Amino acid sequence: MVVALAIVAVAVVVLVAAAITAVVLSGDDGEESGADPATSSSTDTTSTTSTPAEPADRYGVTVGPADAPRTVVVYEDFLCPPCGQFHRKAGARLQAMAEDGDLRLVLRPVDFLESIDVYSSNAASALFVVRDAAGDDVAARFQGLLLDEQPPESGPYPSDEDLVVLAIQAGAEESDVRAGIEGGARRALVDEATQAAQDEENITAVPSVLLDGEPFPNPGSSVDELTTALLAELE
Repeated sequence: MVVALAIVAVAVVVLVAAAITAVVLSGDDGEESGADPATSSSTDTTSTTSTPAEPADRYGVTVGPADAPRTVVVYEDFLCPPCGQFHRKAGARLQAMAEDGDLRLVLRPVDFLESIDVYSSNAASALFVVRDAAGDDVAARFQGLLLDEQPPESGPYPSDEDLVVLAIQAGAEESDVRAGIEGGARRALVDEATQAAQDEENITAVPSVLLDGEPFPNPGSSVDELTTALLAELE
């Protein structure tokens, strides 16, 4: 996959370049964007009346059967503009294929852009809170809403209250998720998931795709080329 080095502002890059190796795909409009559990928490911030199944993937949200013929893993940062573009171009089709049993889709959030704003981690933490409280299906809807309502990289950024509203819109119970979202209850899992993506899969760019366990190469340099090639491979 062709990647571009993150350029947010010269000052920011100078300050964080030594600590952040992640980059993101250039978007179709030529934009480039920088990129950089639940540890089963004994301090439960969710309602005891909701007991969804154990998540199928510790570091992500899973849609589709375990025995599906193909598996797609998507790494994304909720503050990354190309990730929003990937979602708008391919998200609905991938979700439909997963729901039809043709695909197992795993959505893995990372916080490569936390150096820009803590929203990168807050949104990912909120996703895990919703998943743990309401299950993967509700979390998948929440993931879509987060990218549908994605803020500009420069802000303003959604508040915790905004995240709670989207979680409720996705189907979560407010009493099950508010405290966890407002308290950043799954930030440790976000950090763990981000480190695992870098160490175990050598993920240095978002969006990144694994198809059946192997990196899916972008034939060009844009999100449009990536999604076109991926959907053609899956059809």
